[in-house]
Amino acid sequence: MTEQNTPRPFNPHAVAAAQYALNAAILDDDESAARLIAAILRDTGMHGVRDAIVTCCETFQHHTGFPAGTQLDQTYVHPETGEPIPESEAEPTLVWASHVIEAYVARDQERFETLFRNLGDDPEPVLAHLTEMVEHVAAQVMLADQTRRAALS
Repeated sequence: MTEQNTPRPFNPHAVAAAQYALNAAILDDDESAARLIAAILRDTGMHGVRDAIVTCCETFQHHTGFPAGTQLDQTYVHPETGEPIPESEAEPTLVWASHVIEAYVARDQERFETLFRNLGDDPEPVLAHLTEMVEHVAAQVMLADQTRRAALS
């Protein structure tokens, strides 16, 4: 196997920080989530950011129960009214996070990698996009858990 085909190991610090950031976001502790997200970029660089994004995608998939290969069709809602809105009216960071999750769940590696590369390496937009990813996945985890609890009652 060539070096190009050898998978790079995940950075355990980035994965753990992403998991803690998701937990903080679920607990509505935005300050802790932001501190953890900033630490991912600062301490692990873009490789760690990628690992954090994969961690978020895996968390989304685990909690929502979508099997690998599923083609998702995510709906966007207005943040104040809760009414459905077209993708063009949604926040660009949310659209990006949704597309990354869609590509990951569908196992569309080429699209996933393209979306990640398009993120660039400028810290401010990277942090904004990773923050949106964490917040979006945290919200989806809470929604999936509420739905599961309601089905059991």
